[in-house]
Amino acid sequence: RSCHSSRVELCNSAISACAKAQAWQQALVTLASMPCSLVTPDVVSFGASIEACSKAGESQQALALLQAMTIWRLRPNMVAYCSAINSCAKGSMWQSGLELFMDMKAHAVELNEMTFSAVARACTAGSLWRAALMLL
Repeated sequence: RSCHSSRVELCNSAISACAKAQAWQQALVTLASMPCSLVTPDVVSFGASIEACSKAGESQQALALLQAMTIWRLRPNMVAYCSAINSCAKGSMWQSGLELFMDMKAHAVELNEMTFSAVARACTAGSLWRAALMLL
């Protein structure tokens, strides 16, 4: 295992710990400092940062991070998308949550129970109970 991959894993662990502690700002500081330390963020780095923002109710920040992944030429995975969709549900941004779900389908990202639960929460937040039922 390379020294670089060990440093990425260390940063990812720190970001995940920040997410668990609802310290979203520190998670973002850690993510932003990675390139300065010559550590390239990966999908896990961004996914954990999105999760940290989602848990703190920082929907706009979570969506910005999801978009930033393309700058790094990273393809969002199911975890990153679901965290962003959950953030949309918390922020009453159900339209954005549904758009992300459609984006997942368009990019052939794996869909599972976590995905459908996140979309159902987004639909519920928008009082779209019929749309939520259609997911069943």
